[in-house]
Amino acid sequence: IDIYDLSVIIKKIIIKKIYGLYNIGGNKIFTKYSFGLYIAKKNNLKKNFIYKFKNKTSIHKRPLNTVMSNKKIEKKLFIKIN
Repeated sequence: IDIYDLSVIIKKIIIKKIYGLYNIGGNKIFTKYSFGLYIAKKNNLKKNFIYKFKNKTSIHKRPLNTVMSNKKIEKKLFIKIN
């Protein structure tokens, strides 16, 4: 989400006096790995420092999908966030 869109959403939240905890972000899905690669590329860093977790059978249970949802704020403001 760009700063302009975020500021419009925040303004609507203030005007409508909406209280509570809401996620606001872009709808494009990034894995932690792809986000790391994106940040490395933008900052001219070496990609080999970004670790890709390959072992799905770890002793530690980890969620496979940790994507946040904008649905709650979209429903409250009657908007669609891009």
